[in-house]
Amino acid sequence: MKSSFGSKGERKDLLISEGMTRREFLKAGVGLAVAASGLEMISSCAATETPKDRIIPTKEKSDYKIYPPQDGCLVGFHKEHNKRFQVGREISTTINHYRNALDANPAILAFWSFLSLGFPVTEAKTIRENGIVPYVSIMPGHEAWRPSFDPDDVVHGRCDRYIKRLATDASGFGERHGSFFFTTMVEPNGSVWLWQGKPNTAPAVKRVWQIFEDQGANQYATWV
Repeated sequence: MKSSFGSKGERKDLLISEGMTRREFLKAGVGLAVAASGLEMISSCAATETPKDRIIPTKEKSDYKIYPPQDGCLVGFHKEHNKRFQVGREISTTINHYRNALDANPAILAFWSFLSLGFPVTEAKTIRENGIVPYVSIMPGHEAWRPSFDPDDVVHGRCDRYIKRLATDASGFGERHGSFFFTTMVEPNGSVWLWQGKPNTAPAVKRVWQIFEDQGANQYATWV
């Protein structure tokens, strides 16, 4: 088996021995995939384990979290949001591309959606059905980049109806399909979006977490 392209797009022929183990092949494949980004270190820690839900019993309930691999780290990919990223062919085609390239299932598929749309149940379900953990990033806005909610809107409860619907849908997804990675208001130290560099950003994230807790969504969400 040979590789396809090098770090700058030129053809490179890297002979991969038939005697290589699955883990060694994954290391080589990931190494090629990330060379252009200068992230060759990923190839030395890529895990071949399939992510597992870990059930953590407590006095009141059981929490379903993502179980870390015994050896290495989980390697996945991010799907840029666009109007074509919909359930069905787009997701399946993307997953199959990486699955065929690495001869292994990606562990994670990360994508983002908007707060006003609720939890992306259908997309996350499709990802889960492919044996991959959904990594859902919720942007605090409407169905377009503008307008976007300010952290003050979140802290003072003006977004509670959106967040409660998000949390309720997330809880229902987790109950039926299992755990997922979750984040919101990403890159808070930046300077592009309304929530970046604002004093109320951390309290706003805490409010989202608390509503998730109240609605039972944190039983399934692994926050990242």
